[in-house]
Amino acid sequence: KVYATEGALILVAKCPIPGSSKTRLSGLIGDDGSAHLAKAMLSDLLITLSHEPRLSHVKKFLLYAPGDQRGEFIMKNILSFLTLPFVSSSTVQADGLGTRKCKENSYDQGKRNVND
Repeated sequence: KVYATEGALILVAKCPIPGSSKTRLSGLIGDDGSAHLAKAMLSDLLITLSHEPRLSHVKKFLLYAPGDQRGEFIMKNILSFLTLPFVSSSTVQADGLGTRKCKENSYDQGKRNVND
């Protein structure tokens, strides 16, 4: 097995919001069902990455959009429900196909000092 001794892992995700998450499934399971599915998929990934021993020394970040108060509220609630701490927050402007306001949040299982 290969274990990471340092580094960073960045997970990029859209906030699970009814009407904007998994929209191609909305016709089958509705807007709320699509948002619940997106939340479950994101939660599974966050838990898996947080409990993976080979990543215990890697700093983990969640970069999400929209980076507004609603997005922050949703993501904080997901991390809180999963008992993953919301450590820091900063706004990131990403230019490309369009400017997006995103939030970058550090989360970890608490196995390392976040000031490292």
